[in-house]
Amino acid sequence: MFLFALLHCTACTERTLEMREERVPIHLYTSIFTRAAIGDFDNTPIRIAYGSTSGHYTEYWDGVATGDEIVLTPERYYPTDGSTVYLCSYYPLVPLGGNGTLNYELDGSEDLMTASEISGSLTDPFTRIPSKELSHNHLLTQFIFKACKQNASGMAGRIYTIRVNEAFSSATLSLVTGEVEFNNPTGLSLSPNDKATPPGIEVPADGSTVVVGELLLPPFSAADGYTIDVETSFGTIRKLKLNADISETTEFEAGASHEVTLWFSDTDLGVLSVISTPWATVEVGGDQELEP
Repeated sequence: MFLFALLHCTACTERTLEMREERVPIHLYTSIFTRAAIGDFDNTPIRIAYGSTSGHYTEYWDGVATGDEIVLTPERYYPTDGSTVYLCSYYPLVPLGGNGTLNYELDGSEDLMTASEISGSLTDPFTRIPSKELSHNHLLTQFIFKACKQNASGMAGRIYTIRVNEAFSSATLSLVTGEVEFNNPTGLSLSPNDKATPPGIEVPADGSTVVVGELLLPPFSAADGYTIDVETSFGTIRKLKLNADISETTEFEAGASHEVTLWFSDTDLGVLSVISTPWATVEVGGDQELEP
């Protein structure tokens, strides 16, 4: 009888230990602050920097974001000793450098996003509340280029390339400070339908407005201004200014959208207007669309 009781207690102890050592998977939740090339997450690859102390990231995890959830691949678990894990995330995926630095080459077509650090543990897990989810911020500013004939007459034209001359083409992001440094002002270009025949976008003679395309650029001051070169069917117009004289804003900030409308004549081209739209915080989930 005594032996049976001893065996029974031993089995109970083993089950208790197993329960204590049971691994609990980490489930992560996310949102996007503002709207850009990525309007919501739909099987979007996300990289998560991991550390056991705040601001010190020793490795990274890969995940896929859809709606407001991030599925880690492979699955990750909370430490069984109850210690805290510290995470922040970024997109697009690049190697995690020393001291939590990321280096990017920009081409104007891809967004750049990061989320500030959050922490969690077995007793204080990650949830859908703002302080416990990876809330992503856009670090670039969006320019949507449109064009129309100045007068509804004459000939149709074509735009082949829009080049923003002073745009920086590389960036270094610190996950520890959240600061980004832009470098190499070599310019970025938009060349719509460059593989088509004929290439470019036609601007109709009837005065209607067409969308040429968009560029995601480092933010800048409108007082300094960017200049653009526009290659068209009647020649290349150089050094058109995007500055405070034609914009309702003094800063082309990250997390804002700017609609630039170009006007055409049969021999010339200019900037008609720059309309800026700040973006709002939006919770992204399922098939929900983001609106500026």
